[in-house]
Amino acid sequence: MGVALAERVVVDRKFKLQFAVDPAFMEKFKRVRSLLSTKYPNLSNFEMIFEKNETVQNKKPAGGDNGAGCRDHGESDKKGKKRGSTERTRHIQQAVRDQVFVRDGGRCAFIGTGGKRCEETGNREIDHSIPYAKGGDNSPENLRLLCATHNRLAAEKEYGRDHREKFYRRE
Repeated sequence: MGVALAERVVVDRKFKLQFAVDPAFMEKFKRVRSLLSTKYPNLSNFEMIFEKNETVQNKKPAGGDNGAGCRDHGESDKKGKKRGSTERTRHIQQAVRDQVFVRDGGRCAFIGTGGKRCEETGNREIDHSIPYAKGGDNSPENLRLLCATHNRLAAEKEYGRDHREKFYRRE
């Protein structure tokens, strides 16, 4: 009789961790989850959040948290143009993004037909009320914070479903 060889099974060890936190910690946790939600929309658990937290630890805008992974407020935009340039650009300066975030309270600015405002504080995007392609500018008055779902809805309303689907294909 031959000897049966046992197949070695590798078990992924997981630990259950339970702890109570104070309200200040929960606010920090929500902030990190919110900051990461645009880049990682499927972020769902503590482990994932702590792994990704390294990317946002020291990012804070002037005047408060904008929830969008802030950059330095240098003298030029990312294309190297000096501030105050009259050249039209799609780039929205970080100071303007911060202003829109603070004004909109860090949550989606969409208001439904019943007058209720969207409660979403994750996966937010800057949207032009008057679209850039239709002459809208990058002033804070023309910008609003929308969650991805409502931003897509606004694009569909403005340009139609066929046009929107070119840019938002399902994976």
